[in-house]
Amino acid sequence: MKIIVMAGPGIDANTPAAQVAQAWGMAYVNLVERLREHHQAKTDLGLLMKPYLDAGMLVPGELLVQMVIAGLGAAQSWMVKSFPHSRAHAQLLTDHGYLPDLLVELCLDEASQLDRMGGWRQCAKCGVKRHLFTHPPTRVGVCDPCGAPYPALPDHLRSMCLEKIADYRERTDDVVGYYQGRSRLVRVSAQGGGEATSARFAAALGGSVAP
Repeated sequence: MKIIVMAGPGIDANTPAAQVAQAWGMAYVNLVERLREHHQAKTDLGLLMKPYLDAGMLVPGELLVQMVIAGLGAAQSWMVKSFPHSRAHAQLLTDHGYLPDLLVELCLDEASQLDRMGGWRQCAKCGVKRHLFTHPPTRVGVCDPCGAPYPALPDHLRSMCLEKIADYRERTDDVVGYYQGRSRLVRVSAQGGGEATSARFAAALGGSVAP
């Protein structure tokens, strides 16, 4: 099985994707991690992309595809996360012989995405800072040490989060549009923690995550 995993802002796809890939014996490439590894190790590919990173430019799609290919090798069963970003990238993958059977999109409703993206709050009374989703207080929206309510997400941060969500949706529609008719789209709820998402992910593929 060959899978591309997509996930919007605020959605943790690293844990479920890695767990399912390991359980199913799939070669796994997370492009974000792969970029970091090549950059830190100063590999040939890392040195080729360095001028673009130093200049604050996007790394060319062909270099990104080469990083993916280097991670997958000749594997017949594989999973790629965080790539492709566009129709052009998808075409490059296909040109190199990497066409997925499935596109798996981990999904959340907009309100839940905002909760995760803008979850950091600092209590105005005692200064305690925490993420309201990953480390929720005992009482919803209330600071544990002093009992004061946490402030709402500021309007400017809310607008930034919504822009990121809209940008992701535009890019995803482009990728899905490319693969439509070539691959099957499966949407999986990312509500709850990583373990629950991993179980739903594996179930959508017709199996389970190994204990």
